Amino acid sequence: MPETTWGRKETIIWPPRKPIYTLGALFLALIATGLFVYLRFAFGMTALEKYYLPLYLKTEITSSFRAAGQYQLLYISDGKKKFHLATDQDVEGGSSSQTIGKPLPLKLSPDAMK
Repeated sequence: MPETTWGRKETIIWPPRKPIYTLGALFLALIATGLFVYLRFAFGMTALEKYYLPLYLKTEITSSFRAAGQYQLLYISDGKKKFHLATDQDVEGGSSSQTIGKPLPLKLSPDAMK
């Protein structure tokens, strides 16, 4: 007796040939990375780190184009001749005016004022 097939025989291709899941995972990883980087820079950095980060990036990017540039370091002075580089304990978020240039986004902490 001849065999007959009553239904259509279909083949299911698994996993799909198009990289939908891979592209979706890469997209979600990119979004998660962006979120974590934002959270780190917004909440995980001190005021002094936030001040120096754009300057650091600028010097890294432009170092391949020019060999010399200008930048400022923050110093704390006691009003006499004694001064030292600003540390995280010396500054906090705020605003301080300068004699030349834009105001700094930092101000002296109460401990540094003493």
